[in-house]
Amino acid sequence: MRLLNRIIEWKHDGIYMKADPRHAEIIVKHLDLEGCTPLAAPNEKINPKHLSDEDMKELSREDASAYRAIAARGNDLSIDRSDIRYAVKELARRMSKPWNIDYKQLVHFGRYLRGKMRVVNKFSYQKNFKIIDIWSDTDHAGCMETRKSTTGGVVMLGNHILKHWSSTQTIISLSSGEAEYYGCVRAGSHALGFRSMMNDLGVNEKPLRIKTDASVAKSLASRRGLGGGRHIEVHQLWLQEKVNNGTIEIEEVMGIINRVDALTKPKDGSGLKQHSDWTNQDLTKGRHELAPKLSNNEQMNEAYEEDEEE
Repeated sequence: MRLLNRIIEWKHDGIYMKADPRHAEIIVKHLDLEGCTPLAAPNEKINPKHLSDEDMKELSREDASAYRAIAARGNDLSIDRSDIRYAVKELARRMSKPWNIDYKQLVHFGRYLRGKMRVVNKFSYQKNFKIIDIWSDTDHAGCMETRKSTTGGVVMLGNHILKHWSSTQTIISLSSGEAEYYGCVRAGSHALGFRSMMNDLGVNEKPLRIKTDASVAKSLASRRGLGGGRHIEVHQLWLQEKVNNGTIEIEEVMGIINRVDALTKPKDGSGLKQHSDWTNQDLTKGRHELAPKLSNNEQMNEAYEEDEEE
């Protein structure tokens, strides 16, 4: 069936949900990338110190408008695709005054979509897991321009990914431990909201467990009050109460198994593949027969036919 232009299939081994492919098609088509060579990653790291004057030149009014439209469409697509969530977040940050380098990043993003036009989220049958896991990770001072950190996370019930996010922290953290703690606060907020929605749907209340690879973040969340970190914002301390009264549990995991590393920084093809495998997302080509059609898309259909033949 088709629901909000997403394709949903109920098979013998579970439920499959496919994002609306038209967003990727339109992005590729508007950037004139139908015949390009696909890239393995949706974006790359940029160091402002290495940019030329031409790179930092603002786009024309017409190009800036096109940039915003395509970035906004990528944002809609990223709701169902965690592999592009970080890249789209970075594109959206530049929407007010995009530069030439930002348009290059947009083209880079389009070339990635050219090879990964379709994503399939698989929800296989599984046992009734009792705990909702929220994976959290932060890239401290990852933005070379503002020195702000990026927080990423996913909400998972067993092997099912239910929600994901990637966002730039508004607070400039003074240490990696502080940044990771703020990431846990964000994860806790998403967790409480998601459990509330599940309760409304009749799902019995389940315990919440935040998984982080930062021991400092776990320590900050488990204590009472500021302690030695008096510079920490007061409105971030509510997580301590939830941890101490047992509403939320904090668990430390190894960094190499953190499932949300791809939501905090640019990753290569192997890193994205690992993330997709962990979250049961299959990145592939082609187009489902029930997917909504693009108008005037003969050239796009030919490209898909070539992909399927390959």
